[in-house]
Amino acid sequence: MNFFYFDASAIVKRYSSAEHGADLVNDLWMSLPADTLSRGCLEIGIGEVVSALVRQRNDGRLTNELFKQALALFRQEIIDERTFLKVPIHSEHIQKSLILIVQHNLNATDALILQSALELLRLFEGGDIRLVLVTADERLARAATAHELVVFNPEVNTRSDLNALLSASTG
Repeated sequence: MNFFYFDASAIVKRYSSAEHGADLVNDLWMSLPADTLSRGCLEIGIGEVVSALVRQRNDGRLTNELFKQALALFRQEIIDERTFLKVPIHSEHIQKSLILIVQHNLNATDALILQSALELLRLFEGGDIRLVLVTADERLARAATAHELVVFNPEVNTRSDLNALLSASTG
């Protein structure tokens, strides 16, 4: 089974059709069972998604009505949803992520996402769960790949790539 770990660049695609790759994120989202722990994000990503949606409202990509709808659905599907894992940040995550900032030239949030993904990967080790990092951030994707994480980039990967990941989730 795959566990899909989203960064904000991927999550925002679920709530804004103005985003390149939104169709693949929506297909992925709708293909995962809502009643199982099959997806999650770093807790700070919640604020990043709201911030991205506000920017899209402010620059006209989202009308005020679409913005309100997006926030309501985001609250329902992620903020209030118990089966969506929201990984908290602890001081040791910050300390460990500093190495990743230097090693991969990442910003602080992306380094925290990568560090938390690597820790989840260790937790899943030996089980039947494979972590898939879902991101549209190319630098984060390259760094994750360097650490041998499976990455799905909805702006680069294809529907065939998505179908292969979904087949692995069910089979």
